[in-house]
Amino acid sequence: MNLLYAYRYGIIGGVSTQLLLRQQAMQQQGHRCDLFFSQDNGLRAVLPLQQGVYFGTDHSYRSLLRQGGYDHVVVIDTPELLAQSFPAWWQPRREVWLDVHTTTANGLAYLDHLDVGRLAGVMVPTHYSALLVAKRLPSVIPRVLPNVLDCEVFSLPPEHVSKAADADVRHFIWVGKLDAHKNWRLALIYARLLRELFGAVRLIMVGGYTASAETGEALFELAGKLELLDTLRGSTVSTIRRWQRSIAVVVILAGPCWSPRGMSPLAWRLPRRLCVVVP
Repeated sequence: MNLLYAYRYGIIGGVSTQLLLRQQAMQQQGHRCDLFFSQDNGLRAVLPLQQGVYFGTDHSYRSLLRQGGYDHVVVIDTPELLAQSFPAWWQPRREVWLDVHTTTANGLAYLDHLDVGRLAGVMVPTHYSALLVAKRLPSVIPRVLPNVLDCEVFSLPPEHVSKAADADVRHFIWVGKLDAHKNWRLALIYARLLRELFGAVRLIMVGGYTASAETGEALFELAGKLELLDTLRGSTVSTIRRWQRSIAVVVILAGPCWSPRGMSPLAWRLPRRLCVVVP
């Protein structure tokens, strides 16, 4: 199978990392999987030299479609690329899919003007996203395709091998950019509230590839004011060298599931000792 993913932003962030992980997974299964980004917002500089990743204009995208022989094209939240993805009547048939990753009202607004009749289907990464899409596209049943995880980069030890001293420790992991959009300050405030609620907690923060030194200092300053430095235990990763390790906001909780307002219903279906929450 020949597959093409198309997305606007070639940025060091969640969607681009997810596409790279999906490409790797598809290739391991013997499929051809290419990626196209219509903007280079810094991603190209950190990618290793590899085939199947393209950056270009609308013209180069159309040329790639003509020459690629793709069976399926998946466009992520980029209506201008979606409009160009459908084959002309004289071109070989290909299925065109929409993959919705954004969850903001502004980001989802393009769905209000979407002609879904030409699509092979609509995909989302979580049940929470499926609910958001269904509100705007009532005639569509979104298919939930969970994100691919790179367990070589990050994993939690199984419960049965945990040290006895850590048996009552709740683990919280926050992953994301250290910027205003991901709101790492609020993450630290939540960590303080969780510490007051559960007592013994361990917080791991992963992110900061694009953060300035001033931002890193501000993070530790706030952690100190909230009395979280002993909880962090130096686990903050401020420099992440592999492209797989720069990913979007994901919180993983080791412990009984809790269900704050807005939590993805996906979390309710996971094992008791591992809940994944994607805001």
